[in-house]
Amino acid sequence: MKSKTNKWLCVITTNKIECFNQEFITLEDIAEELGLSKNVVFDITSKRRTAKKYENCRFFPQITITRLP
Repeated sequence: MKSKTNKWLCVITTNKIECFNQEFITLEDIAEELGLSKNVVFDITSKRRTAKKYENCRFFPQITITRLP
């Protein structure tokens, strides 16, 4: 059974402007909301996905997913 308390915080910033900030119960919920695969969300969460090549682009979004206490 799924816990009904929010356990994850997803924040997306573009050009230093926060454009998305929402809490979720599961990582799968984040993937569904953002239209990303579960694998990509898991990689972002574990800090495995890096995009050094695109970080200096003006509108490259920075996605951070952190576990809530």
